[in-house]
Amino acid sequence: MHVERRNGGRSAAHAFNRAYKPLLDRLGLTYPQYLVMLVLWERDGVPVKDIGERLLLDSGTLTPLLKRLEVAGLVRRTRTPRTSGRS
Repeated sequence: MHVERRNGGRSAAHAFNRAYKPLLDRLGLTYPQYLVMLVLWERDGVPVKDIGERLLLDSGTLTPLLKRLEVAGLVRRTRTPRTSGRS
């Protein structure tokens, strides 16, 4: 099965932007940053890989976005300790 956007898709996107952009601007967030924050508000400590899978974003898109959120003081990125047998 294939799903295609209908003609109203573009006007729906414009309506969404008109409604939400002023709110996101006040929060200092872009729409993709807002989506990441929604994922983290649902569950804290989500691995980057899981965020990417959930939002269909690759690491090349997600990494700079997360860095900007970290600089803004909205998230803290930490490395997951490796469980390899090295000492």
